[in-house]
Amino acid sequence: MQLTKNNSKEVKATNYLTDRIERLSDEEKKDKELIIGHLKISPMSFPFIDPSLKNDIDVVMATVTKHGGVLKLLSPEMKKNKEVVMASKHQGFAYADKTLQRDIQVILNAAQYFGGILELLDKDLRNDEEIVLQCIKTTPMALEFASETLRNNPEIVRVAYNLDPKVLEFTDLGSF
Repeated sequence: MQLTKNNSKEVKATNYLTDRIERLSDEEKKDKELIIGHLKISPMSFPFIDPSLKNDIDVVMATVTKHGGVLKLLSPEMKKNKEVVMASKHQGFAYADKTLQRDIQVILNAAQYFGGILELLDKDLRNDEEIVLQCIKTTPMALEFASETLRNNPEIVRVAYNLDPKVLEFTDLGSF
């Protein structure tokens, strides 16, 4: 295999796995491709990259797609970027800008990976059938965080019950 400029940077990034990103030279810390290669392997190294790259969309996307929780470490500007928040899936949802935490598309995207985000939503959103259904399809026990009305909606409870009968502890309905 012949090394090209791009894959040699990935090899170099892989070699740095045993070292920390802060051991890179100042010049290497500004090398976007090298940093992206490193972050694909070790996304939690994000705090140690050069500040000039912290708002670079390519660097940020490479990081949050690998570990969505890195959203916590991003600038307020990036936490308002819908594409970035969507790429972070459920892991970054709690750190997203409040306006995006109310965006139905962002919520449904996160819920398809982990329905437990229902607990983080405002009360009015916990009463939204579409949101609650998506949440319980991936995490049936999220029914606990639905509004009282939806916790006692036979259709909603049936979906959750078919996935996990223990959900009956969160409803006033008798049985199925």
